[in-house]
Amino acid sequence: MSDHSKTIVIVGGGLSGTCMAIALHRTTPNHQIIVFEKNPEAPGRGIAYHTDFTHQPLNVPAQGMSIFPDQPDHFVQWLLKNRFRYKHLVPEVHAKVFVSRKVFGDYVTEELEKSMHGSGSRIQVRIDQVCKIEKSEERFIIGTESQVQITADIVILGLGNFVPADILSDDLSIYNDPKYISNPWTDKVYSALTGYENILLAGTGLSAVDVILGLCVRGFEGHITMCSRRGRLPLPHDL
Repeated sequence: MSDHSKTIVIVGGGLSGTCMAIALHRTTPNHQIIVFEKNPEAPGRGIAYHTDFTHQPLNVPAQGMSIFPDQPDHFVQWLLKNRFRYKHLVPEVHAKVFVSRKVFGDYVTEELEKSMHGSGSRIQVRIDQVCKIEKSEERFIIGTESQVQITADIVILGLGNFVPADILSDDLSIYNDPKYISNPWTDKVYSALTGYENILLAGTGLSAVDVILGLCVRGFEGHITMCSRRGRLPLPHDL
């Protein structure tokens, strides 16, 4: 990459897009970085690190969650510095602690804010949805939902996790039934419950465990059945 200034567009402002923006800001001092994210609450957090995810822990201990490869203890040091803010969520700070996703989301968003508002910042976060990318000679033309058009030298897709595929069924009415929820990462999972239903979870992985934790926190007293092709729960970490 040459030293002259380039415009880099990152589509998606969740964890992947945010980490890419921060890394480019550190390593490419001459380039302008524009992050497009359609959800105003998502920059730095994406789907997995919402502010209400206080009960859902990360599946990696703190020692493995630094967003800076050259500073592997950065997140642990951040936790130590901010331990009084999170005393109710992280009673004890050490390298092997599993903190809540909300806390990690705070960490990422703070690092994004530092990069955006620090001296010589070249990062912009725009709340808008990219609808079109076209090639024009050696550059790209980016079109957005709000009719903004930007020319970029480099485009990076940080689209994150897509909604899980639906369970195949010949009965299409299933997909329109409000009691069938294909996306486990939305509040729709909990919003229409009375607390006494019989719930079937298709899958026994980490997302299923997260849903159960969310139900328990809300005082759910119904019956939960989990099923999968292999019937295996996530393995514990060997610490």
